[in-house]
Amino acid sequence: MENVNKNIELLNVKLFELVGTYNKLKKAIDKNEKEDLKELYLLRAGKNLEALVNYIVRKEKIIVTCRPQNGKINPDNQPTLDDCIFHLKKNKIITQVISDDFYNIKNWRNKNSHHQESDNNAQVNLIRDSTIESVYDSFKDVISWFFEIYLKGDYADFSKNIYASQEKIKEPSKEELDEIKKNFEKNPFNIPDLSILKQSKQYKNAIRRKKQRASFLLLLIGTGLAYLVYHFYFENSNKKAKHTVAAKTHMNKDQVYDFLIRYFNSSNDLNSDAHEYFASNVDTFYFRYNVNPTEIDIIRQQNTEYIDNKNSIDKESLYPSSKADSITRWRFWTEYTCYRPKLKKFQNSKVQLEFGINTENKITCIKQVKKTKEKYTKEKPY
Repeated sequence: MENVNKNIELLNVKLFELVGTYNKLKKAIDKNEKEDLKELYLLRAGKNLEALVNYIVRKEKIIVTCRPQNGKINPDNQPTLDDCIFHLKKNKIITQVISDDFYNIKNWRNKNSHHQESDNNAQVNLIRDSTIESVYDSFKDVISWFFEIYLKGDYADFSKNIYASQEKIKEPSKEELDEIKKNFEKNPFNIPDLSILKQSKQYKNAIRRKKQRASFLLLLIGTGLAYLVYHFYFENSNKKAKHTVAAKTHMNKDQVYDFLIRYFNSSNDLNSDAHEYFASNVDTFYFRYNVNPTEIDIIRQQNTEYIDNKNSIDKESLYPSSKADSITRWRFWTEYTCYRPKLKKFQNSKVQLEFGINTENKITCIKQVKKTKEKYTKEKPY
């Protein structure tokens, strides 16, 4: 188990570096820097795939052998990544769809692992944006399959750089519960039976002396407390009232507006932590349900369809639509703008959103209520 955990942690570090390279690439402006980052991303994607495949092979205890070439196996050949993928598919560990994603990542890594040499200079092939997006989509599907299906509930917490397991607590059986109840009724505090010691003369004398000292001590304490109560109770009663903890209340409109501005300003920051704004359980996050802050961070990191999001809130439209227990639901209209990489255009529309905010000032729900028809422009709208 220790070796498995170390392998998972090592894989996590590699995946974290991969996401960091991709995010840096999306922000790069210089053409040469972008090309270098594209090549680095494809190489790291390939290395991450190799680490992931090797982990599965070791976990499944599969003995990988070289596939025959022209009907023969060369004993001098070492198993390749292709051989590993072949055996995973043969043993029905991966499906055809995941296998295709594996090969897409591997093939692009191989194409960019070295430059093709010409007679004069190294010929550098520029890597298309569509190539990067294709590899990223494949890797995103692979990661989703690896953690949600293959590992059955383990997920990547990139914000803390660890893998956390969603293990269920094992419930005791009926027999175990009956035994626990029986033992508790016999001895609620699990105190060892020392009754035999109480029969000795030394024990009885010690108890008598202990009671005498305790009585004298209680008398002193009681006298002191009576003095303090008499002199200070009435004088300090008002001060104590001032220190009473106030019940937690809902934010007012101005406070909610300022909170929303801070939230939207932080939503594009890949280093922001969703735990700062979200409750431990969020029943609706746009079109995802029952997620936690860690999963929201992962959703943001995997988002490549809508980037550079901007929201301009119409404060006059902000109002509380409902209130239940510790949660108030606020609705408002916002002008939403983002960039669509695949369309190479900016998208603009007006959207009515509903935010559920509890008395801890944490978001419990984000839901889209209405929206106007999207407009697309090559120029960034202002």
